[in-house]
Amino acid sequence: IANHGDGVIDRDWAKEIHSPRKYGAKNQPQEQLLSPEKMLECVMKVTEPGPNDNKFHREVKAEHRAFLLFYMKMGLRPGEAMNINPEHVNLDGDPPSVLVWRGKADDGGSWQPLGLPLDYLEPIRERIEQGRWFNVNQKRLQIYMKRISKMVGKKVKLYSIRKSVDTFAIDAGAPLMQLAVHQGHTVGTMQKDYVKFSPKQSSEVNNTYNPWIDRSVLPTKYLMPKINNLVDELEKHESITVNREDK
Repeated sequence: IANHGDGVIDRDWAKEIHSPRKYGAKNQPQEQLLSPEKMLECVMKVTEPGPNDNKFHREVKAEHRAFLLFYMKMGLRPGEAMNINPEHVNLDGDPPSVLVWRGKADDGGSWQPLGLPLDYLEPIRERIEQGRWFNVNQKRLQIYMKRISKMVGKKVKLYSIRKSVDTFAIDAGAPLMQLAVHQGHTVGTMQKDYVKFSPKQSSEVNNTYNPWIDRSVLPTKYLMPKINNLVDELEKHESITVNREDK
């Protein structure tokens, strides 16, 4: 559905389907969606400790790197990922899951259980056992995204990672109905916005499925699978091996 050759998706989803009026101005730089490989490369570079960094700065970078890797694997909205309550994480479930609030309080929002990436449970478990979540702040995350934008010469936002997850999950064959549930979209939105980007998936939009089985599969099999084993540094964060052929 897009050309990923240089690591940048050339189809601007934000401009075409999400906020056409917002991105209609000629002086607005186009938002760029990076491929998993390119985004991972950039994240690792901007969170790499410098020779003059003290212990505090190294810990801050390590914490933000761990969060960004989780965020890349899940594709949640930024606020959803940052504001997860440790009490809502169930690492011993089948599958391990997290409750995420979807919707607005005034229109009947609800808690939705979503499967966690099975190959990234240890960094999550470490923090849950300490009664905390990833210790990150939005201002510093925006600083990292600005540095990434400077590196690639294009505007890249934190929300761009979520849109990249949508694109590459569809590329990997994720059923649109399944992806809609995970991302918090309506089926109508998936039919309107995503089917035209991947026509081969259109027949799967109305499929029924076992939600718990699919919530287990989606983060591991479809959401950014190329992130796994791309660089040796990731091995320190991943101690659980998943046989993806069985998923």
